[in-house]
Amino acid sequence: GAPFAELTSERFSLERAHLEERRRLAEESRCEALLCVGRVAEAALELDRLAREEPLRERRWARLMTALYRVDRQVDALRAIQRAREELVRQVGLEPGAALCALEEAILRQDPELQTAGSWT
Repeated sequence: GAPFAELTSERFSLERAHLEERRRLAEESRCEALLCVGRVAEAALELDRLAREEPLRERRWARLMTALYRVDRQVDALRAIQRAREELVRQVGLEPGAALCALEEAILRQDPELQTAGSWT
């Protein structure tokens, strides 16, 4: 749950935001570790959940696309960029950044670099 949820004082709002961001980064790091040790399907499931929870975090979409591609789900990886694009446009009126677009191109080219750990954007 949310840190300090029962404490509504303004004093805790900055600390709450800081802890929530650290939790988000820890979740992303865990998924990166899963990808690195070959537990790609597990990472894909977790990343799909994380991307749905916070669709404006492009890093999550990139990791999800990479994981899907690595488990031979290229079409789903391309659908993920489409979902990311729809959410970004709908919520903030922006297209995905250069990193996501480059990853989309790499998936379309079936770039062999996408199969190696650490190759995601």
